[in-house]
Amino acid sequence: MTSKTNTLLLKRQLYLVLSILLCSFHSIYAKEAKVNLDEEYILILNPDAETCAWSEMMIPPTKKVLEEKYPEYKVYVQYMYGLGMSGMDDVEGFKQQLFNTYSNPPKFLLLYEADMYGFLREDLEKYWPEVPVLLVAREEYVGPAENYLFRKSIPKDEQLLLADLVNEKKNLTVVYNPFDIPGTLKIMKEMQPHVNKIFFITDDRYISTRLRDDVAREIETNYPEWELENLTPDKLTTDELIQGFLGIPKENGILYFTWFNNELTGNLDLILQTNAYRIFSLYVNNPIITVNDVGLKESGMLGGSYSRFEQVMETSLQAIDAMIEGNPKQRFVQVPLPIPTFNYMAMQNHGIAISEVPANAYLYHRPLTFLEKNKDLILGLAIIIFLSFLVIRITLFLQTRKMQNKEIKLLQKYGDLFTNMPIGYRQDRVLLDARGNPVDFVVEELNPGIKEWFPSIDTFIGRKGSEVFEEGNEDMLAIYGDLLSKKREKAVQPFHYKEADRYYSIIVSPASEYGYMDLFFVDMTELLKTQEMLQTVNDKLSLALEIANVIPWKWHLQDNTIESDIRIIIGKSQDDLGIEKQEIIIPAEDYLKNIHVDDRPRIEAAWTSLVKEGALKAKEEYRVRRKDREGYDWVEGQAIVQKRDANGNPLTIMGSSLVITERKHFEEELRKAKDKAEESNRLKSAFLANMSHEIRTPLNAIVGFSHILANTEDTKERQEYIDIIETNNELLLQLVGDILDLSKLEAGTVEFKYEDVDLNALLEEKQKTYQGKAEKGVEVLFEEREPYCFVNVEKKLMVQVLNNLLANAVKFTETGSIRFGYKMEEGMLRFHVTDTGCGISKERLTEVFQRFIKLDHFMQGAGLGLSLCQMIVNTMGGQVGVDSEEGVGSTFWFTFPYKTPMEAAG
Repeated sequence: MTSKTNTLLLKRQLYLVLSILLCSFHSIYAKEAKVNLDEEYILILNPDAETCAWSEMMIPPTKKVLEEKYPEYKVYVQYMYGLGMSGMDDVEGFKQQLFNTYSNPPKFLLLYEADMYGFLREDLEKYWPEVPVLLVAREEYVGPAENYLFRKSIPKDEQLLLADLVNEKKNLTVVYNPFDIPGTLKIMKEMQPHVNKIFFITDDRYISTRLRDDVAREIETNYPEWELENLTPDKLTTDELIQGFLGIPKENGILYFTWFNNELTGNLDLILQTNAYRIFSLYVNNPIITVNDVGLKESGMLGGSYSRFEQVMETSLQAIDAMIEGNPKQRFVQVPLPIPTFNYMAMQNHGIAISEVPANAYLYHRPLTFLEKNKDLILGLAIIIFLSFLVIRITLFLQTRKMQNKEIKLLQKYGDLFTNMPIGYRQDRVLLDARGNPVDFVVEELNPGIKEWFPSIDTFIGRKGSEVFEEGNEDMLAIYGDLLSKKREKAVQPFHYKEADRYYSIIVSPASEYGYMDLFFVDMTELLKTQEMLQTVNDKLSLALEIANVIPWKWHLQDNTIESDIRIIIGKSQDDLGIEKQEIIIPAEDYLKNIHVDDRPRIEAAWTSLVKEGALKAKEEYRVRRKDREGYDWVEGQAIVQKRDANGNPLTIMGSSLVITERKHFEEELRKAKDKAEESNRLKSAFLANMSHEIRTPLNAIVGFSHILANTEDTKERQEYIDIIETNNELLLQLVGDILDLSKLEAGTVEFKYEDVDLNALLEEKQKTYQGKAEKGVEVLFEEREPYCFVNVEKKLMVQVLNNLLANAVKFTETGSIRFGYKMEEGMLRFHVTDTGCGISKERLTEVFQRFIKLDHFMQGAGLGLSLCQMIVNTMGGQVGVDSEEGVGSTFWFTFPYKTPMEAAG
């Protein structure tokens, strides 16, 4: 034996001696408790010695919690030392001592293990029938005491199920903590795949006898390649066991439950064996798997599958609280289900990485992660970053708001200028031939001024000049040609409007957008016919107002009356008013009450600014009730102060009212048409840009590899290039097909063909198809269905949507599974496709159904599939949606209308 090995054994022996001394002190100290029955108390009974692993872990902390939580009760612990009993006389002696020592019944009784209850069940009914009892058991039944004492299996007809006993015994509650032999052996198989022989270490207790049977049965059923050898203290001493494990091959697996020999004498031997779990891991190099939590946290054993003792203790304490309070909600309680549990330090010693253990495993001594170590620092930094971002965001928001207000004021200023400027404005769009020469123009925009001059000009908007103007077009086209060719910067063209016998000077200049011309109409009639205008000014003014549907009026503020031909405004005819003249005077209230209630505050504000605040002019658009009393007309009113008194106070307000109902309608239609045109132009540009890119990509691959193919003689390379060309051909055909389908759907030219479909057979075929396309290890499952589903649907469109969703799931899922299925709702089939792929962030969920949106630009595709799916489903009257979490996966769903074959036939 080498010196290094001697040193290791010496260290281990020193550790063993210290452990024995500590355990001896604990044992001596534990037996010094004295019983005072003058006070109410809680009694804890355990069939083993206090130095047993389970006793050490469970009873002291439980006793401490009960003492702190219920200071009004004393808490006593009594150990049975069942491992040392050899006959029923020992058992009877223990029971006699127990009931003599605790002659007054306890307030509450806590029992550990089913054999403890098996020994005392009849005596508890005799001596303490009313005492609440909590049994913490690892078996689901109890039996005769003799079977526990002599380690005999309990026949099924003698087994009393604990779940039945709690219904019979109203004072009994059970906390059930079962073994997980299958899970523990599965861990051994995964952690030690090379194992071919198992050593199972147990003692001679009844529970060990049952566990040996359970392990043998599980190995025979699921691991027939393993050889099982049971090691018990009646065959080996502790020293022989340890010596036998020194240097055993790695193909031998060790499964540990407990170790005790009741043939040994002396307190030292007892302590040595009951604390064997502390010793074995010091001498054995192979990993030790345990069937229960025997000091895993503090020993060098690797682990197993079971509920941790902390969980058992927590569940027991919760049950105790409910029983003491007299309100137990459950009387048969199971601890949290067993999960893989490991000692991280033992894992390191045996070279086992965290990645090798199951994802749901619990690790004792697991090192803290970076986030756990620095969570306070990270939280502080996150708060600082968030506050900084918030300050920056608020600052930017205020700056943006300030700029927006400036822009709004500027737009309002220019809007008022455009509306109120004393000249007419028209914008034309020039139509060019192939050589760039003007051939016609389209009237695009007009301002209110020109509409007043030419009442019928509103009908010109959107029409060609050759259609609406009888003469002067050739001259205008010549001017447009000169301006577009930059032969001159602007031009002036005279124009005689014969219908009104008015003369205008038209100033023409190129607009900011190429191909558009701005025309400014300046009325020159005053200069040309000054004398004539002076003689007939009143007649012409009246005529112009009548043509323009403008009604002049005068408001006398002293008597609050309005003088005008007010018939149209107040909705009364001349006969109704009983007058012969057009000029009438009515109270202002009669006029104001016909104004729409929502517009009155603005009229009152305009009146206040004009009369009380000294405004020079007031202009408002408002609604006035029609003469048929069944609606409102829009009126544009303008007013100024005509006369003031000596103190500057207004006496008379003069103004005009123009009925602009049609103009309002035209403005709304113009706005809608403009928005629609801009949106169409944007969609067209986006479509062309995306199509040029998406078509060019496969075409480049086809052309490029076709050229390389022509110059390559190697058969393998040629086949590889041919495959690439075929793949891009398919992509190009798919893209063209999607575009055609979108076009048909948008144009409403899709022909629907309904047919009877066996939906389960169809989806089973899809499952097979896409299982073949999925990545290796990804499982495609058709899981949710009706037992029988024969429906009449538009099969082609339904399958097209399903294919798109399944193809996307396969494309973005590298591991895990793809699950799809359907269920039937009222008149609808609801399909879903769920994958464990990369998922979609919340920020991008609203984009997935938009055209040409690709969440991963490295994946093939044009980004039309989901948009096409949405259009198909919407066309069919269904709905489509997605639920997703980034890094977890996505669920796409849609509803599709159907009929039964009988409904379709009728």
